[in-house]
Amino acid sequence: MFSSYNTATNNKDNVQSQTNEMDIKRIGSQPSTKGSGEYFTGTVRIDPLFQANDPARAVGASVKFEPGSRTAWHTHPLGQTLIVTTMIRLTL
Repeated sequence: MFSSYNTATNNKDNVQSQTNEMDIKRIGSQPSTKGSGEYFTGTVRIDPLFQANDPARAVGASVKFEPGSRTAWHTHPLGQTLIVTTMIRLTL
């Protein structure tokens, strides 16, 4: 656990201190899971990157697709941001 200290100024005469904690995990220290057939076809591995702490809802994961695998059609009612870090596309 890593503690950091931030200061915020309410006005020029009043300064408050606040402690925030950061949980640092080593890469590979969290178990991978197999992608659910509800959301993927083929072999898909999901590696967790971070979980949301209340009241946040953001969750991060690295998703790896084996050849021939793909995402199945599904929706995210609150939206989703995808960051593509590598891609190989084959066309016939």
